Amino acid sequence: MKKLINYVLNGKGLGAKYLLVLALVVSIIVSIMLRIGGSEAIPYAQSIADQMLPVKVQNGRVVTPADTLKIASLQIDGASDPIALPVVIDTRTDTLDTTQLKDGIYLTRTTLYTVNRNQVKLVRLEGSFELPRADYRETFKSLLNWFAVIFAVAAIAFLFVFYFLLTLFYALFAKFIGSLASRPLNFDQRMRLSSLALIAAYIIFYPLGWFNILNNTLIFFIVVIGLQAWGISKFPILVQPESKEENSDNI
Repeated sequence: MKKLINYVLNGKGLGAKYLLVLALVVSIIVSIMLRIGGSEAIPYAQSIADQMLPVKVQNGRVVTPADTLKIASLQIDGASDPIALPVVIDTRTDTLDTTQLKDGIYLTRTTLYTVNRNQVKLVRLEGSFELPRADYRETFKSLLNWFAVIFAVAAIAFLFVFYFLLTLFYALFAKFIGSLASRPLNFDQRMRLSSLALIAAYIIFYPLGWFNILNNTLIFFIVVIGLQAWGISKFPILVQPESKEENSDNI
């Protein structure tokens, strides 16, 4: 406890390095979960590929399958009937009435449609290519691995910025609590205290969140404020007056 108090009162920086570690750990955990969940979905993706392929395009026009309607379906274990999916090949026509389309992917003789929340994107087929019916499971695994890596990198940056902004938010409350307790803290001290309180709250909440316990924003807010108040209560009275010139070390 003395080390934590000494870090808050006399340490350097704003606690950003610990927020970066938190962002790194969380992004890795989420990426691993996505990788595991994605691996379980690969057999279903292969099933869809088996249903819809082969597809052959010549000069920007689908020639295989010709004059055919295919709707992908998924057979879930325990379900009596397969579930129709919004993946459709309709080579009986060149165009579709987009006002009638539900969210999904649609391929006609000449156009690929993607529909998402009433936003429709059209891609005109060009050139000649072929997608044969084959075993794509290794390809799906490779794509999944790359997706997990890219997601992890992007998540680290996003989470770090998010946690840092949260720390700034809670630092405002730390100033108010410190004043009430006659233990005023300067900006750097409030940031270090808030970063530790935030990290401690996440360590408490993440494991419980998987079981839907304490999964509430208000409770999280109260816990962080409570940790700040508890930490400030351990500081000596009138630790350090607020300084007009606060020199913050680089993050």
